[in-house]
Amino acid sequence: LDLNESGALAAIAGFSIEKQVNWYNVDHAVAITPMVVTANFFDVTGVPLAFGRAFSAGEARAERDPRFLVVSHAFWEHELGADSAVLGHSLMLNGEAYTILGVLAPRLRSIVGFGIAPSAYVPLSRAVVPEMTVPNAQVAALIGRLRPGQTISQGRAAVDVVDRRLGRLQG
Repeated sequence: LDLNESGALAAIAGFSIEKQVNWYNVDHAVAITPMVVTANFFDVTGVPLAFGRAFSAGEARAERDPRFLVVSHAFWEHELGADSAVLGHSLMLNGEAYTILGVLAPRLRSIVGFGIAPSAYVPLSRAVVPEMTVPNAQVAALIGRLRPGQTISQGRAAVDVVDRRLGRLQG
């Protein structure tokens, strides 16, 4: 049984905020903390954008080693000069070019709370999470959307069942 088969959740996405990357600006490098997300993150969460678009589940699958991102509104304003022509331009992250697809809505904070506001959202890939292919590596936290008619209690129960089964499998 996995979470998709449980019937309680309509969709599941993953994210991680524990990775720092180097953004190479014109004359210097700056460490930023993007939110690394699964390909379907924007579809599942419905995070709003000010303009541009989010990456789609099809184009951002990890096995495709995607190289694009969505930047936060604050990063766009403070680091990119609120340039409305930024879409389609590239940012250098860890020496790799990532194409800017969109800019998040203003004042949007991270879904994980704690006052965290990532500078950018990048798709999960080996470039930013090399350990993603290691068996049993914990590379992302999960977030789910309940199916219509399901309660939070039913969602939690489904997650608990899968968690217990995974715990037995791992050890």
